[in-house]
Amino acid sequence: MDTMMTRRSWWRLLGGGALGAVLGSGAAAAAPGSGPRQAFRFSGALFPNQGDSPEIIRQKLINGNARYVSGQGVSSSLDFDLQQDIAALQEPAAMILSCADSRVVPELLFDQPRATLFVCRVAGNISPPEIIGSLEFGLAVLGAKLLVVLGHSDCGAVRGAIAFVRDGTSAPGHIQSIVEAIAPAVRNVIDLVPPGDPDALLLAATNENARLTALALANASPILKPAFEAGDLGVAFGFVDIKPGLTTVGPLL
Repeated sequence: MDTMMTRRSWWRLLGGGALGAVLGSGAAAAAPGSGPRQAFRFSGALFPNQGDSPEIIRQKLINGNARYVSGQGVSSSLDFDLQQDIAALQEPAAMILSCADSRVVPELLFDQPRATLFVCRVAGNISPPEIIGSLEFGLAVLGAKLLVVLGHSDCGAVRGAIAFVRDGTSAPGHIQSIVEAIAPAVRNVIDLVPPGDPDALLLAATNENARLTALALANASPILKPAFEAGDLGVAFGFVDIKPGLTTVGPLL
């Protein structure tokens, strides 16, 4: 048998109805041969689901972080019981774009079981085309309702961008492309922070970088922008204080 996937197989894999509707292909509302989708047995009171509004999803993430920080997280104990549901399908309510920093793990920080978050991680939480495409998939195919961009304390990528803007110091290899993507955020705030306060500059640049990335994604055509403008996709940005894990999520843009 030919090992190449047929067009029909790809359509089933991608959930062609959802993607086709967004791209205007006129495809059917469900992938060929697909049956009715079953809802997860996750607690609607604790965990976000796709029936929630973006604002309710945002609040549930905030509540989940409060559980995590207080040591009262519950998601890890549910994963074993929910293995069958998780294996059957994924219906993430929220998409998270965070830094690749090993101390920033959105599923833990928001106390979420597997399959509730669609997480993309890249150094400096920037948005190259591959990240945009991944988030487009999360929205158009998987049906996510909220996108949160997370910056974090002690971000090495932002430190590198500050050194580049302030001193002209370049980073080695492809790391420089990350530094250059963050540099506009540094330039926006460097004159607003008192000289000689590197911690304040790092915090300001980190938050500005998350804000600019969230704005760019909210206006990314052809998939994210129409959903954002129609109110079908909420977009916000936030900040992780690494030591306690305290995570703030700002209001929807």
